[in-house]
Amino acid sequence: MPKYRVLLRGENLLIEMDGDPQLLGFYTNRNVRAADEDDAEMAAVALIRADSDLLDAMIDSDDPPEPKVYAEQISRIAWWKRLGGRGYRFFPMEEQEDDADT
Repeated sequence: MPKYRVLLRGENLLIEMDGDPQLLGFYTNRNVRAADEDDAEMAAVALIRADSDLLDAMIDSDDPPEPKVYAEQISRIAWWKRLGGRGYRFFPMEEQEDDADT
């Protein structure tokens, strides 16, 4: 079964940063083994949804925004690349909304 690198984008995560709750988005890569690109996307999103570090960082709220995670790019990678992936690059959601207005 081939391996894929999936660039994921997440939006609307309420996370405490510097002592204040902030609405953030993120980018992250995950390497997965899958039959095709559709399965690779589902496998990568499943890894994010099960990431205890990310889930622990999210704040419970009475009226939480709906988090969204989707694939921005999917590329087949060499067989020797490691599976998994780590880390997130967070960004404030306001910046993305401002960019969409221009």
